[in-house]
Amino acid sequence: MSRDLTMCFRNATGKLRTIRLEPWDRHFLLAPNEKVEIVASGNSEFPSIRVVEASDTTLIFTEGCEEVRVTQDGTTQTLLPLFEAGVLPVRPARRDGDLMWDRDLDGLV
Repeated sequence: MSRDLTMCFRNATGKLRTIRLEPWDRHFLLAPNEKVEIVASGNSEFPSIRVVEASDTTLIFTEGCEEVRVTQDGTTQTLLPLFEAGVLPVRPARRDGDLMWDRDLDGLV
């Protein structure tokens, strides 16, 4: 069963404010009096959102969520995980540190 958690933030500081979303590695700038809505969706039994305030930044950490939708200034962005841990792309072998040389492309594999 999917669960959605929704939070709205309005920047009442009178200056630019950064909203950071983790573990999504994204940030959004909020102008004074601007609003942002965050909807975190998850299939886990207890998805959660934690908020930490700092002087010019708000850190939002989601746990147990498969996607996050961020609506700012009428535009919605859907954030998906960047990659699964341990599924990093394998870099091709390079000769002499030359980034233009690729064994696969040159048919040397």
